[in-house]
Amino acid sequence: MSEYIIIRVIRLSAIFIVPLLVEFGFFLFLVITKKSSNVLNFHGLWYIAAAATVFVVTAYQLIQCYYAGNDSLWKILPYSKELLALIDMVIYVIGTSAFGIVYQLIQNAAAKHSFEWTTYVGEKLLSLFSLYLLILAACSLFKNIQYPSVGRTLIAITTGIVIALQAFLYFKINGKNITSFMIGISNVGDLKNLAYISGLPYVFFYVKQNQMLQLVNTSLELNGIISISCLILFLVSAKLRKLNYIDLVG
Repeated sequence: MSEYIIIRVIRLSAIFIVPLLVEFGFFLFLVITKKSSNVLNFHGLWYIAAAATVFVVTAYQLIQCYYAGNDSLWKILPYSKELLALIDMVIYVIGTSAFGIVYQLIQNAAAKHSFEWTTYVGEKLLSLFSLYLLILAACSLFKNIQYPSVGRTLIAITTGIVIALQAFLYFKINGKNITSFMIGISNVGDLKNLAYISGLPYVFFYVKQNQMLQLVNTSLELNGIISISCLILFLVSAKLRKLNYIDLVG
């Protein structure tokens, strides 16, 4: 298993090489030119586009490997596909988090701010786990559909519905504390008013410290519930599934 994990880390980490190299380029430019205002704006736009691309690619690969059975290595290993999928998921979460941390370190260094480790890392990790586990749970629900294209569509729709419902519930619970918000991080100061819901960063404005604490706690609770529920569904469905059509024909 250790050899497989090493091989998998090397293979999947290729997804994050280009984004990290671009981050290194931004860092060198800032160090050499010492001009940060315009560069940081472009840096933020780049990160939003790159992070979205990384998620789409990793989510698609996870679906292709676990749901569609397109990874030949998985077919010959003496391990359950659920275990292999969870290993891939952990690699994706760590890689995505590392990319985000490097981005934040550059932003904070340029703006001469200290990095809010506890605010950013803990919430981001839990939100990413909840998001990828949601995708795996959706895969397990439609594993026996005979047409992969239909199954992938249903997985995407189900994931989108749950994300929308989670956001709706979040704002329903915290409506009285929310005056204005945006999706995404516009500058390093926004980390103080940041909460993650299903992998998406929500920045809240005009909130007091006790209100922000409640907003963060609610996001942690919802992401935790999604993570635990989806993990249970993912593992239990594998035990109860008597026929796996996709694996039979894949």
